[in-house]
Amino acid sequence: MLERKIRSWGHECEIVAPSLIPRRPGERRKHDRKDAEERARLYRAGELVTIRVPTEREERVRDLVRCRGTFQREILRSRHYILKFLARRGMVYREGKNWTLRHMMWLRAIQRDAVLETEDQVVFGEYLALLDYKVDRRDELDRHIEALALEPTYKEAVGRLCCLKGISTQAAMVLVTEIGDFRRFEHPGKLMAYVGLVPSEHSSGGTRRQGSITKAGNSRAGMCLCAGSVDLPLPASARRGAEPPPGGPATGGHRPQLEGAAPAPQGVPAAWRAGRPARSRRWPWHGSWPGSSGRSCRKARWRSKHGGAPPENHRREASHNAERERSPEARQENARASYVAGTESGPETHAT
Repeated sequence: MLERKIRSWGHECEIVAPSLIPRRPGERRKHDRKDAEERARLYRAGELVTIRVPTEREERVRDLVRCRGTFQREILRSRHYILKFLARRGMVYREGKNWTLRHMMWLRAIQRDAVLETEDQVVFGEYLALLDYKVDRRDELDRHIEALALEPTYKEAVGRLCCLKGISTQAAMVLVTEIGDFRRFEHPGKLMAYVGLVPSEHSSGGTRRQGSITKAGNSRAGMCLCAGSVDLPLPASARRGAEPPPGGPATGGHRPQLEGAAPAPQGVPAAWRAGRPARSRRWPWHGSWPGSSGRSCRKARWRSKHGGAPPENHRREASHNAERERSPEARQENARASYVAGTESGPETHAT
């Protein structure tokens, strides 16, 4: 509002992100005039990051979408009120999951049959009425949001986002209203940093340490993306304890070759032929693959990156791997030949 007022007076105004203003670690003094001079110097040097100011229409639609999220949180609170109140009275639903159709019928039966005492019946009725009111208001807001999603301003962006699994119309409207123009991000990594879904990092020298996600930036958009990813079902091959499909890596087969990809060298695990590392969580049976050791994966990574033979140390590792893969009879014969060659050379050779 202040930015629009200043522009209406005929002045240029830019909003700066407060969290991205450079600050000296040892600076403990706060003074308005000194801070204004420091901000002016930083602005002249180009070290301040400006943010995009939404229009009045975008701000109104964003407030409507945020209001829907507020009612969703209030519904969760009302559900907790009801469950905790009944638990204090010794009534727990054990015939399935909570808040299903059968659970709601069970709650309505408690209210209809007057199972509780008079005072408890009044409290329980008020809690149910409050929940019904919040659900009705949430549904009404959903209808308003769905109508806004059909407008030309949001129709194209919402339609593309809804093509992704786990993204509904309400979730797409949250992303569109909170992020705005997706094209202002030069790289997907910057978009993920804006919603706080990039890992934290504390690296020094040759050591790289990454921690949990930062959760910085727009929390509403980040929570929406996380909720959508939780709803995504894992494929059957990625579930814990799942058996590999017929013709998979465990049976000696491999996944289909990507179109236009260069053929993989011989001896490379099947995951590298498919363009996926051997230790991917989608293929948990990588340990049963022939030749799926770490050295073979490093050699395959070297070939895919440099397109040539590995250096000398990699060649030595390859020879050691070849020695291990030999049969026990071949290894014994090789050791016997080495011993005979050493004894024929004489003790002087060993001494030198």
